Amino acid sequence: IKWVSPLPKEWNLGLPGNIQRENAAVAKGALEALAPLGWHIDTQKMQDFFALTQWPGRLQKVFWDGYPLLIDCAHNTNAAKQLSNERQNWENNASGVHWILGIQRKKDAPGIVKNLLQENDLAWIIKIPGHDSWDLSELSEACPKLTTQFIAAKTVQEALKKIKVNSRWPTPPPVITGSLYLVGYLFSKNLIK
Repeated sequence: IKWVSPLPKEWNLGLPGNIQRENAAVAKGALEALAPLGWHIDTQKMQDFFALTQWPGRLQKVFWDGYPLLIDCAHNTNAAKQLSNERQNWENNASGVHWILGIQRKKDAPGIVKNLLQENDLAWIIKIPGHDSWDLSELSEACPKLTTQFIAAKTVQEALKKIKVNSRWPTPPPVITGSLYLVGYLFSKNLIK
């Protein structure tokens, strides 16, 4: 067993987020463990490749109708905790975040929501196209203390249009999360760029 610490800020990573510094440290440790077996990989090469790493849907900045969004595929409670930790680095996050959430029925939606939502946040609850998903009434029943923060929307586009109409575009920008399938759907239909 080799314990590793998150990679320092000097390492430029292609994936944003503090959790990626932890993940990259594990990858670096695994690569270094191969050296005694004849697989020596130069540290500079590791830095170069880690900087090139891309993974769509991981704290990815995108645009809808010219407005900035953030998408993340957090689909379980641990990923929601990590995403919630990341928000501490977002400008103006204490004023509230607009979460657009599509969560499959087989997932722990109450756990995800409880990890994400803070006092001034709003959660737009949508169905994931083609998938059995949690709806507003089910989430309200499971999380009665959060019901005043829930808003139903039929689609991501509907939620975004209502956010655009009801206020200036928020800072931080709305965050779409809760499912790999939801993010995949948005990309496949070119609804985000």
